[in-house]
Amino acid sequence: MQRLILIGAIDILKDFDTIFSCDGKYLISRTLGRDYFFEMSGESMYYALVEEERKKNISLREYKQRIVYAIQDRLSYGQGRLIHKSFSGGKDTQFRSTNSAIRTLLIARSDGFNIDDALKQIVKYHFSYYFRWLDGIWFCHDSSELEGKTPLSHIRTRRLGKDWRNTLTLNTHVDSINTLILLKKSEFHCDENIDGMLNGALLSINQLLNIKAGNFSRFLQRIDSVFLDKYVNNIWKKNKWTSTIYERIVHPVVFKLLFPTFFFENGIIARDLSVLNRHLDYLLVNIVDLSRMLCLYNDIRERREGLLDYDKLLDKLKKGVDWIESHPNFVEFVYRDPLLSAWYAEMYYTLSNIEPSFTMQAQKLVQTGLFCSYSPFYKCQF
Repeated sequence: MQRLILIGAIDILKDFDTIFSCDGKYLISRTLGRDYFFEMSGESMYYALVEEERKKNISLREYKQRIVYAIQDRLSYGQGRLIHKSFSGGKDTQFRSTNSAIRTLLIARSDGFNIDDALKQIVKYHFSYYFRWLDGIWFCHDSSELEGKTPLSHIRTRRLGKDWRNTLTLNTHVDSINTLILLKKSEFHCDENIDGMLNGALLSINQLLNIKAGNFSRFLQRIDSVFLDKYVNNIWKKNKWTSTIYERIVHPVVFKLLFPTFFFENGIIARDLSVLNRHLDYLLVNIVDLSRMLCLYNDIRERREGLLDYDKLLDKLKKGVDWIESHPNFVEFVYRDPLLSAWYAEMYYTLSNIEPSFTMQAQKLVQTGLFCSYSPFYKCQF
């Protein structure tokens, strides 16, 4: 039994069918139900199959083929688009999912599958959804966002010079950057201006890093840190309504509306500037996505000096890990959850490829045998 990102606890061969819809045709999110179509489970499973093949010197091509066919069939169903249930009603495209589809097809292509037509369709559609933000570009979280159809509960502002529709959702933007770099490294030919989009997207990350907090904002952050510690210390309690109100109303209003903040002094990294929730669980996701980006960026760094402050971002990631490890209650909470613990392991696997000080913890996690350690995002496969 393994714990996989975006899937959870699973016997990858025995329970393989559980990542597909009831009719066995499409990929689904196991956490949302057998009819909630998402391609992210396919990516995570494909990497686990690659690792299993290498460990046991066997072929699992028929399993991989089912994942590839599921993406192609869903693309055909959507007439050139991957379609998902919208959180605001109706249907849209969730771009975290299409990122997964693109990367799965890229690795499938290296395995000899004929997927070029499908890959071109998804790439063309996915990278047509972005906002201009200051001097850079920002990739959308979903197709509804560009259309201005975000839920009414979302904060809609033009703070930081952004379009009111732009939620500045960090994890999906960085995920799209990682996909772009992998596309560039693969030398897959497509009509999109990969270099131009990549440069604009990296520049936007640098713009985030350069947002300066004033004295009053830093003061509020120190107060916020006290409330967050209280929330984490009571994370097991069912009735914690005061902390919940703070996390879902007070914190978002202060740090997404009044004083927009992504990189907090205590190490917390925000998910977005729109949703009425801190989304503490996304701290792990943010660190993983940004660490993957730094790993991949090292391969293209020479031609892009000045676009991204590498050292400054790495320092932010280290502070994020320090916050996590200084809160044992949060670490225990993470490790009890098969989904979150998979992100936790991936955090150390990825960071150890950037910073040797993380290697020992990464090796300990590998030795548990619980987590898949194959990834196209970093070079060192444990």
